[in-house]
Amino acid sequence: MKKIIGIAIFFLCIVKAYGTTYYVDSKGNDNNSGKSPDKAWATLKKANEAVLMPGDKVLFIKGASWYGTIIPNRSSYSTSSNPVTWSSYGTGANPLISGFIKASGWVNKGGGIWSFTSPALTKMPGILTINGKVEHLGRFPKNTFNTYSSHTQKSSITDAKFTGGKSFVGGEIVIRTAHFVWSKGNIISQAGGHFNYQSDSDYEPVNGYTYFIQNHVNCLSQFGDWCYDKATKTVSVFFGAGSNPSDYAVKLSSLPTLVSVSSETPCNSFIGIDFEGADAAFAGTGADHTVIRDCNIKAIGDNAIDFGHSNNLTITGNNITDCNNTAIACWYGTSNSTISSNTIYRSGAVAGAGENDTGGKYNKGAYSGIVISDLGLSKSNKVEYNHLTNVGYNGIQVNGHSYVVNNNFVDSACAVLDDGGGIYTYVGREAIAYADRVISNNIVLNSVGSHLFDYEIASGIYLDDNSSNITVSGNTVANCKTHGYYLHNCHDVVFSDNFSYDNGLAQLFIVYDDNVPSLAGKSKRVTMSGNTLVNKTNKQLGMLFQSVGYNSSVTDFQMFGTSTNAVYGSLSATKSIVTTAINWATSTISDLTGWKTISKTDQNSTFYSPTYISASFQYNNKLTEQTISLNGIFKDITGKTYTGNVKIAPFKSLLLLSQSPNCVIKKPVILWDN
Repeated sequence: MKKIIGIAIFFLCIVKAYGTTYYVDSKGNDNNSGKSPDKAWATLKKANEAVLMPGDKVLFIKGASWYGTIIPNRSSYSTSSNPVTWSSYGTGANPLISGFIKASGWVNKGGGIWSFTSPALTKMPGILTINGKVEHLGRFPKNTFNTYSSHTQKSSITDAKFTGGKSFVGGEIVIRTAHFVWSKGNIISQAGGHFNYQSDSDYEPVNGYTYFIQNHVNCLSQFGDWCYDKATKTVSVFFGAGSNPSDYAVKLSSLPTLVSVSSETPCNSFIGIDFEGADAAFAGTGADHTVIRDCNIKAIGDNAIDFGHSNNLTITGNNITDCNNTAIACWYGTSNSTISSNTIYRSGAVAGAGENDTGGKYNKGAYSGIVISDLGLSKSNKVEYNHLTNVGYNGIQVNGHSYVVNNNFVDSACAVLDDGGGIYTYVGREAIAYADRVISNNIVLNSVGSHLFDYEIASGIYLDDNSSNITVSGNTVANCKTHGYYLHNCHDVVFSDNFSYDNGLAQLFIVYDDNVPSLAGKSKRVTMSGNTLVNKTNKQLGMLFQSVGYNSSVTDFQMFGTSTNAVYGSLSATKSIVTTAINWATSTISDLTGWKTISKTDQNSTFYSPTYISASFQYNNKLTEQTISLNGIFKDITGKTYTGNVKIAPFKSLLLLSQSPNCVIKKPVILWDN
């Protein structure tokens, strides 16, 4: 009898491991059992009410869409090995979960402006689309910025040259208060170019910085411009004279989130579902063991994936497009999580559309791509094989213990803010001992820099205040606005086998200042080896080294650490490769021989200034080795010759210098001709 009972329990466990599959079809019926395609439920409400057990599946039919939010309901906790799975069945396009409502009942306000009112618009929509294209709040001035000449604390600014001639009271003023901050406030009164505003920003304006105005009817002047009035729950849109808004499909986001998970509902897997039109696609705290895989997420008003204090996350293979703030934000402690193979495009790419300051109370990040914040709580996270293009601030920002940032491709970061980089990490003034942190084999290109009136900092890979115990190896950085690699008040760093080319000011920038007093006058233990730093023009440097602390002296350049086996290259006539500066004033420009004398290091490093006809920078941002075909003779910066076929390993690069005018690269991986 005991044997029979044991066998029965065994088979029950097997059945439960597979769980029950429920089907949802927009043409179904909520009175059905939901346990077969021909008995499918119809609504999200019914799916949310289902008591889901470990191993259960909820499948949405492909080609259909639902308005609303998935909120898992559970009477028994799942496990990471036996989650509840939300996915799809059938053929066609992925099922779509949407937070969009359609605009109708338009009222003509004159001057090409039409308005739409809905009780669903209880707050400003994060997203408005016209015929599927995301449109943004109208702004003044339209495509540039005004400059404010004075301010009063965090309550007013004055633009002495203001020529707007219109009132913007009730609109929103967006003020650049730091290189890495847009601060927003509501305009409560105006006298010419003097604006009084209310804001919860932590940053005080800086005279000479920029501002603009948005979300006011007087900002609407070109097709797609829009604004929102909370008091009347009305959206106004500029269509132009003679246009009829009924000829367009206008949609507005109206939900805070499309999937809400929490510590009460961990261990959910979301696979192959599309999401659009809300403040967030996924949001929650304590959402341990959540899996988001192969989903398409677009048109999101804030953070596309927004998880706090959530561990063992797997976010992989997703496409995220047109997110106003940060595509993937993990805050207030995230550990043992993997963010991999995601494609992120236009995240935080519009000034004024992202979050105020640096991302609110929990520092979720603003205008960025991937952010793992909270210095002391986050640990053992991996960010790898992601592709990010056109990001407003940091492409990838990772903090905490024992992280790995590996084999990512970041193109055009810092398009809206600067003092950031394609890959960025930060600690602050307080020294926190970290270990086992790795940034390796990434490719970072074209960090843009957003114009201010004093200076810009847009780097490829940026280790900021007190960053320590980091290995930076095998990376490629090219064509960034100011610096390739920026080591700011860093210590205990291994910097090896990195490549840097054609970055605006310096291929490598090392600076120590009084932001971190504990580093003053001490060895910084930066160990550099095997790095290749190549200048394209005579205005660029291989390395810029500044010591701007209170007691700076020339001996500081001998205390940063060591450098060996470096290759310094120049495609111009200059042989100057290093500038050392003390307290921003006393500077020395040196060739390699002079640098060896100043630093007492780099004794076995070399300098090359080759002859060539044209330069082509090739890189491989794919997962497999790529072959390019050469017609003619090419050399690299060291003089090594290449003919025939050249193979480039995954996430590696090569600078090819043609030796005659008729040299051709037949099948480039990526061709960047200089």
